[in-house]
Amino acid sequence: MQLVALAGTRPGVSIENPRQVSAWNYPRRYGPRQPAFARATGINLADGRAGLLISGTASVVGHITAHPHDVRSQTEQAASNLEALLGHAAGAMRRPGLARFNETSLARVYIREAADWPAVQVLLQRRWPQLRLCALQGDICRSDLMVEIEAWHTG
Repeated sequence: MQLVALAGTRPGVSIENPRQVSAWNYPRRYGPRQPAFARATGINLADGRAGLLISGTASVVGHITAHPHDVRSQTEQAASNLEALLGHAAGAMRRPGLARFNETSLARVYIREAADWPAVQVLLQRRWPQLRLCALQGDICRSDLMVEIEAWHTG
């Protein structure tokens, strides 16, 4: 188990994804209480850049799973969701450099089936050649989701 804690002297800026329902507005069918997380949190770094902590992003449009159990289509959908989130964050924080992953960006990719990693890696590297990837095999929040991506990005 790995536990990561972040602390700062100023609050971050919650960023939502225009393609997805905010987690706290999810219907009760996903659990007894809606989750309480932002799709991303923007922070101003000491060196003048902006940082973006991106929560796990999957193949969810609105609040519905898109392409259940189809890892390739889910990877493409999750990537489209990430691009929408990056663009929205760039505008919300007035930081155009946040609109696209770059050589300082890092992504942790959770996959349900280890055998799916080569295909997922190819799809993500084709879209973002500079994005550094780390794959982890394990459970994902919904049984019909095969891939989820979280990231750290500066711009």
